[in-house]
Amino acid sequence: MIMAIATSVSFATQAINPVEKTINPQEVVTQDEFVVIEVKDLPAPVVESIRKTYAESVIKKAFVTQTEKKIYKVIIVTADQKEVTVLLNEKGEVVE
Repeated sequence: MIMAIATSVSFATQAINPVEKTINPQEVVTQDEFVVIEVKDLPAPVVESIRKTYAESVIKKAFVTQTEKKIYKVIIVTADQKEVTVLLNEKGEVVE
């Protein structure tokens, strides 16, 4: 009886195998094709536009597209603690 239990336990543990998959880096695509950048790397026109429009805000995170015409996605926290996402071009103009 003990031999039968030991045998069934060993088969049970052998039946559970984790599935491993190697992910090719080229397969990983971000949802909106923005990459994280440092806030200090935002162009001056983008920062100035945010300062004028959201005077009491703080820039929380910044992202940029890797295309020829760069689009910056900036997440800010307003004075009343609301998170707002703004899309701007290199000139600091709002992009829809």
